[in-house]
Amino acid sequence: MYLKDEVSFSHTILENITNDYVPTYPSVIKLSDNDIRIIKETYKTASKFNDYKTLIKLRSKILEVTEIKSVHKSDKDFISIVLKDYNYYTQHM
Repeated sequence: MYLKDEVSFSHTILENITNDYVPTYPSVIKLSDNDIRIIKETYKTASKFNDYKTLIKLRSKILEVTEIKSVHKSDKDFISIVLKDYNYYTQHM
């Protein structure tokens, strides 16, 4: 008998993106894999509980680190796009 780690897709930094995905924020590459993992976990938890204070802080920190000028009004939309863009750039480099 052997033990196998069961890691679901949602526990990785990967995001589902289509082949025709067009990224919005090239400077997401300033973030590390670990940054993205933390962002994704925090985003999922904050979204689940509608924790808007945490979403606002998360967005602010991402903007500070990446120097992105956000075009998205919603914190959730912005963070979701950052996660997808990061995956796009790291998969296409």
